[in-house]
Amino acid sequence: MNPRRPSNGVRPVYLMRIDAPDAEKPVTPVHDETYADGTR
Repeated sequence: MNPRRPSNGVRPVYLMRIDAPDAEKPVTPVHDETYADGTR
């Protein structure tokens, strides 16, 4: 719940990605890795 925690920022994004259609589901893992590197 603390904005200081990086995990919190990534958590909401991951949840939204899962909400995407099945077509975007397979891309979720690939994007997740790219986002993690960019956020880092």
